[in-house]
Amino acid sequence: MGTSAEFEEKEFETLANASFALGGQSRQQSLPSMFSPGQVLEKTLGFDFSVYLSPSSTTYKLLFGSFTGPVTPGAQAAAVNLPPIARNVNTFLQYKRPTQFSRNHRQRLWRDQEFLRFDARSHYQLNGQRHRNHAQLEALDAIASQNPSVVVRYACPSTAIRRALYSQYAQGTLLASCCFLDPRKLSHAPTGTHEWWHDFWTFLPGNPGSGYPNPEGPYTVAETGDQFWHEVNGKLNSKAPQSPLREIETIRSSPLLKTRDSEFFKSPSESRGPSKSLGIQQAVDSTQRDFLNSPRNSFSNYHWAPIKNPNPSRRPNTGEMESIRAAVELAATAKEMGLTWIVAQN
Repeated sequence: MGTSAEFEEKEFETLANASFALGGQSRQQSLPSMFSPGQVLEKTLGFDFSVYLSPSSTTYKLLFGSFTGPVTPGAQAAAVNLPPIARNVNTFLQYKRPTQFSRNHRQRLWRDQEFLRFDARSHYQLNGQRHRNHAQLEALDAIASQNPSVVVRYACPSTAIRRALYSQYAQGTLLASCCFLDPRKLSHAPTGTHEWWHDFWTFLPGNPGSGYPNPEGPYTVAETGDQFWHEVNGKLNSKAPQSPLREIETIRSSPLLKTRDSEFFKSPSESRGPSKSLGIQQAVDSTQRDFLNSPRNSFSNYHWAPIKNPNPSRRPNTGEMESIRAAVELAATAKEMGLTWIVAQN
């Protein structure tokens, strides 16, 4: 048996998101900047979400809370400087906590070597029964396969020790030393046609860029953090500028949302409603009431510093509300699948 990591997945997610937000700004100029979907949507629609949208609302949390970018509404800084039409790549990440195996573990892949592994199977309760299958992995595969411009990855740190994890973050090496795995590489397809899914991904701490899908998988190349950045940059540079709203609609119409009738989405929601599918619908239905009737001022329950925004403060019109609802639906679906949604732009 292996030993679980000393930290929770949410702990790793927080450090990774902070690294994305800061690293894209402070490293080489060629690296893309990473933003929350709400920041990109705010700039595209041309109005200030922070004036009319309650920060405690479902809409705000889904559009701005899943990934904390360098500047969010209410922060003591100017609005993000994004063109309304730009090269952008939507990125979906599922953060994984590794299990650590010692040198004397009885296995055939890494003889006499310490190694790490993460589980790619779904774990959930449905009608009182415990289910373990690949429904979530199948949904990730659908997103990646049906949207060529989208990047979908599992992300797993190369250490199971909390002190080492925080040391990597402090030194700015956390992302570079992570394993980034395309979910499609967990498909067992020896003849070129998918037959079944692997249960785990196994790799050495010192070589997160490759490993074994197992059981019985071949040695396969994954990605390190640097290679992940290179992949995102390549997609950005190969794309023509396009409205983020069109990108959202394209992903929204993909099999990502069509899977909501599956067994996985019938399982209980972790945050909203009795099932994941119903939780998504409740999030979409809440968008209209999440907007306030009047702008915030110094007497509001939430006191925010003024934001310099060239666009006048106003409520979204009917067409804009539909775009917001589409983004919320996509964000809620991603959240129910355990994904973090980030938008890369350069």
